Amino acid sequence: MTQVQINVEAADVSALDVSGADALVEMAFQRALATSSGLPRGFQATIASVPLLVTDAADEELLAWARDGSRRRKHWAALTYPIVLDCRGAVAYQTALGFWGVAHFRILRRIAERIVVPTVGATVTGAAPAVAS
Repeated sequence: MTQVQINVEAADVSALDVSGADALVEMAFQRALATSSGLPRGFQATIASVPLLVTDAADEELLAWARDGSRRRKHWAALTYPIVLDCRGAVAYQTALGFWGVAHFRILRRIAERIVVPTVGATVTGAAPAVAS
């Protein structure tokens, strides 16, 4: 069995673009690394950083960035899964199954679909069908 340490962190930013989102994701990832415990990464242990980026108005470029996991930096036995929440009611996150982090993708996607979306009553933009239970 693999140990997964999931760190969820929220940032409230009134104006956010892709470069700002990348910077926030990297900060959340570094904090997740610094606070990790247990087995070292790669020895049946993975760190997952889930930054929830809340902004007043997300443009389509930012929402597309959140949905496209291939554009994010890859890490050894660690991954990032950002969720962008637009205060006008849209939410975006990676829905397509990618190769990197495939073993933990379903868990991270459930955080978005079963916690974030219902809690805020948001509308998922550009989403694939929900993950089966």
